[in-house]
Amino acid sequence: MNANPLTAEIARAKQLETVAMYERNEAALAEKVTRPVAALSEGDQPILIPFAQWATQNRVRYCPAKPTTVAAFIAERAHLGEQVALDTAAAIARLHDVHGLSNPVATATVAAILDAIVKCDPPRSWPKEDKARFSLLPADIREVIGRRERERDRALRRQQNELRQGTAAESAKSKEATNG
Repeated sequence: MNANPLTAEIARAKQLETVAMYERNEAALAEKVTRPVAALSEGDQPILIPFAQWATQNRVRYCPAKPTTVAAFIAERAHLGEQVALDTAAAIARLHDVHGLSNPVATATVAAILDAIVKCDPPRSWPKEDKARFSLLPADIREVIGRRERERDRALRRQQNELRQGTAAESAKSKEATNG
């Protein structure tokens, strides 16, 4: 059954009018909202250039990027052995923030890829229940907590060693004083 070309053209015009209305109304709302000033960091450019080149080679947009595009890029880089998953995700998120676009990194699709790539065990000192909840945290938060816990453990061991060395030195002085 052939559709009337005039009817199709009218439907298309109504769609365009609706889209234009949405654009006007969204622009009016945007004027009422104060957006935080976002900026790319100095280290973002070396991270974003490979992403933009990869997207161009794959004939997909890098900004605004779709979550599947970001996830595919991060997964491919991880497969190649690169350890840039969290830095890449953060830079892509900032790129979208700078342009006032939705963050493709803050999606379940990208989170699933990051969860598969970023391996971070819960702190050993945590109780079993907290360790189970740790796995529910986003990969970037787990990585930060894990790094801070490792730093804390190293500092604690260093202080324990210094204390032992100080105690051993005092013990040696005490023996010398008793024997001398």
